[in-house]
Amino acid sequence: IIREFEVTENNFFVKAGAQLCEEPDAKAWERVKRMSVMKNNIKVLKETPKCPNLRTLFLGQNELKVISNGIDELPIELKSLTKLKLSDLSGMRNLRKIPQHLISNFFKLQIFRMWLLQNRDYPNEDNVSNGDNEKLIEELKGLQCSNILATLSKVTIIGCNKLRDMTWLVLAPNLKTLSIIACAKMGEIL
Repeated sequence: IIREFEVTENNFFVKAGAQLCEEPDAKAWERVKRMSVMKNNIKVLKETPKCPNLRTLFLGQNELKVISNGIDELPIELKSLTKLKLSDLSGMRNLRKIPQHLISNFFKLQIFRMWLLQNRDYPNEDNVSNGDNEKLIEELKGLQCSNILATLSKVTIIGCNKLRDMTWLVLAPNLKTLSIIACAKMGEIL
């Protein structure tokens, strides 16, 4: 099923499965609150989009290799998306780096998804997606310092083999859904 839907009045931009090979026009990013361009063939984001109103962005299931300046990482500039409520990085197999202190700037984050990422063993102390995502979990734990955990409603963690506990989730009073899959050393959840 191909969905192609664009309503600027309601601030939606959806072109999921529309066989796009390039990112939407930069002007489209400026005005939307919710954008989905998942399940396409987008490999390159040629410029860093300005998206002051963006709250939801689906980029999953693309062959994303390059973001704006020729790197295969999430740019730290994304931290300006302070109104972002949902972050879905699922299926982005070529994503090699998520900068430290990026996710903790998503002050309104409610849902965070990240699965089917590969190439996670790139040594860099500033990369939270290294190894078994231990730094990523520490970054998510850091959300409690800025009261972000109060808005978190869904957490899915897959394949964090060294993760031993999730006790920090007691600080997420609105958590409704918790999925923990293939975490071999998990001993205690709450």
